[in-house]
Amino acid sequence: VVRCAVLSTSRAGAAPGSKKGPKRVELAIDARGVQKGLRLEDIASSRVTTLFGLVASREARGYVVDVGVGGATGFLAFKHCQEDIRVGAPVECRVLRLDPDSGVCALTTRDVASAKNAPEKTGWSFRALCVGQRVRACVH
Repeated sequence: VVRCAVLSTSRAGAAPGSKKGPKRVELAIDARGVQKGLRLEDIASSRVTTLFGLVASREARGYVVDVGVGGATGFLAFKHCQEDIRVGAPVECRVLRLDPDSGVCALTTRDVASAKNAPEKTGWSFRALCVGQRVRACVH
C-alpha cells in the first residue's frame, strides 16, 4: 500500500458532468500532496509518528527523504533500513526524533505498522491524521 493524493476524478471520454463512461481517478504520490496540511509542529509534538516520503538522494551514511512538510527534511540512516532503496522510491517511515533547530527528522523503515497507532494525546487536528492511522476518539 502506498499513500497517495487524489488530484481529480472524472468520466473518461465523456463530456464534463456526464454520468456515462468509465470512471477515472488521477492520483499522485508526491509527498507534498499526500501530507498536505501537516506542519513541523505536528511532528515535533509526536502527533504524527509515521511519514511518507520520496528518496531524494543517497548520501555516505543514508538517504535524504523528501517528506513534504515545510521546514522538515527526512534522513534515513542505512542502519535503520531493511533493504537498499533507490533514489525516487516511495518510503513509509516511522519518525525516531526531530531536531527542531534544523528540521531534520531521523527516520526508520522498521516497525512502521505499529507506529500507525496514534498515541493517546489531546489537541489533535484532522490535518495531523495519516491514512491507515488508528485513533481512539470521542466527538463532543
